[in-house]
Amino acid sequence: MNVHTLHRSFVAALACAALVACGGDSPTEASTHVGTYIMQTAAGQPAPALIESIPDPESGKTIEVRVTGDTLELHADGTYRQRARLEVRLGGQVVGQSIWSDHGDFTVTNGALHFDSNYLQNVAFDGALASGVVTLTQNLALEGPDDVYVLKRR
Repeated sequence: MNVHTLHRSFVAALACAALVACGGDSPTEASTHVGTYIMQTAAGQPAPALIESIPDPESGKTIEVRVTGDTLELHADGTYRQRARLEVRLGGQVVGQSIWSDHGDFTVTNGALHFDSNYLQNVAFDGALASGVVTLTQNLALEGPDDVYVLKRR
């Protein structure tokens, strides 16, 4: 896959991902978690965190997808909205930037979170909440394995 095809696929996928929302087990339980959470790390790294790296067969350079920021809002009505800023680099040079945006419903049970997108078809992911920190396992690059994201309440 050349960099232009990957970039087009990446941009198309991100354009499809514009908003995120989720619902809680009960309004009381969900409302204790209401707030905005800001990314601290992705894949164990601070921003700009590398979440995917593949060789470009045409140029021989490395194509990297990095997360430069991520915000998760948990609402009292059991919905969520997530916005992540992503960039694509070829050989270390930025060649594209996009916003990953999604929304849907979430549930929370004893600190375990489950998210179901109302925007992106067949997208669901899980996480945990403890002491104002949300840990999510998801794949924002749409390639390779899932990554762990750590977000702290603002």
